Amino acid sequence: MTAGKEVLFAYPFSNGRGRWNYHFAIANDTGTAWVGSGKRGGDAGPLPYLYYKYGENDVRRDLTCIPWHWEKGTDGVDRELPNGGAKWYFGKYRFDWMTNSPYTGGNDDGIKPISMRYADVLLMAAEIANELNKFEDAKGYLLQVRSRAYKGHEAEAEAYVNGLTRETFFDAIVEERALEFCGEFLRKADLIRWNLLKAKLDEARAELLAMRDRTGDYAALPDYVYYSYEADGQTIRMYGLNPGETDYDSLGEGWEPYLNTEGELTKYYSTSETGGLTAKANTLYRETVDPEQHMYWPICQVDLTNSVNTIVNDYGY
Repeated sequence: MTAGKEVLFAYPFSNGRGRWNYHFAIANDTGTAWVGSGKRGGDAGPLPYLYYKYGENDVRRDLTCIPWHWEKGTDGVDRELPNGGAKWYFGKYRFDWMTNSPYTGGNDDGIKPISMRYADVLLMAAEIANELNKFEDAKGYLLQVRSRAYKGHEAEAEAYVNGLTRETFFDAIVEERALEFCGEFLRKADLIRWNLLKAKLDEARAELLAMRDRTGDYAALPDYVYYSYEADGQTIRMYGLNPGETDYDSLGEGWEPYLNTEGELTKYYSTSETGGLTAKANTLYRETVDPEQHMYWPICQVDLTNSVNTIVNDYGY
């Protein structure tokens, strides 16, 4: 209710259940003010190319795709520090947004993950209306979602939606659901029902390798990233993430380059043939496993054993 009736259903974990931020939040290292002690968060995040699929004026981008983590400095101040180019976090999950901060409980943090919100209803309605040849209705549903994403630049959202055709609208829905629901764990089910799981995994791999090689849409990606802080000394500013941000000499004092773990100036998006983006691309799925055949997880061996051969794995497992 407090979010404008946006949330329609959430999993009602009690305050002492559910490892959500524990896995999916922006990483907190070295015992920041929000986690009390130890390290939490950062086990998963968006593929880095997704950041470049958002428009510059899309407010979802900088809330969703996070290239930094929280770390306590030797001076005792918690600061945002840049990650490597292959390690991004889901910005929708943050320990510093929790109302019971600092979180000092166990692994289960009580976050109530959202299962459905109103934007999902609108985009489902847009998809259905388009299939039923009610194209103007479909555009109207999509425009509501897009206009909120471009708050302050609604005319840009309207021009985008009005530029779509009946033939391009489905692809626009596929893209919009990726941007709107990143980190909300709807994507795989969407891709399965569209019969696009393998195609999109292959597309993701191609995007990551294009970033590595600086080809296609990524030909103008800068090599290096610099960072500094806002007046609060905590909030990071990063230069060099966006194409064309290469005028490093104009940054002035207070800016530092992103360095590797050995303290050396290094390309933010590694061109390595084995590590960085290459490794990320190669872990999307094994070449010996067809995602369209193995779209679901197999039943665990312990369950097969306990069933005394009354259940078996399908789908070629």
